Amino acid sequence: MSAPKSPSADARRDRSPAAREAARRKKAEREARVVGLLAAGLSVAEIARREGVTERGFRKSLRGLIARREPQAPARYAAVQANRLHEALRQSFDAMSGGDLAAVDRVVAIVRELDLHHGFAAPGRRRGGGDGERSVAVGALAERGYESAGARAATPEPPRVRRRSLSLRERTGREAAR
Repeated sequence: MSAPKSPSADARRDRSPAAREAARRKKAEREARVVGLLAAGLSVAEIARREGVTERGFRKSLRGLIARREPQAPARYAAVQANRLHEALRQSFDAMSGGDLAAVDRVVAIVRELDLHHGFAAPGRRRGGGDGERSVAVGALAERGYESAGARAATPEPPRVRRRSLSLRERTGREAAR
């Protein structure tokens, strides 16, 4: 009988801490690269081809990747949403400083959303509640001589008179009144 074969020295996996750390780093880089390619809109088949693996094997590893990253999804969404709100706030401030008074309402709404996002909303306050801040901001601008687009729109137009021909009954009623 022959002795059991032991794996050759070159076929053994290096189990040193440095090798494990290098493998972890390599895996993290690969996952980051894959997520970036997916976010860029590449297909699963194209990414599998670029990574040098089969599509089936890549889909399996992708399911594991998504399962591991799933608890981070709400935090990532919150960060993306905060970035969107900050960008909208910056653009609204630019519009407001350019004289667009309708932007005041947008700034107030965005600040309210950011407050809700960061947990600074007043207790018991409904989402999208009263217009207290808005009216204070618009009132302050009105004191400085600015007229908001909402105030211009709120100015009533004179009623439009629709001209139509009078019916026989209406004409006879008018003649009788004379």
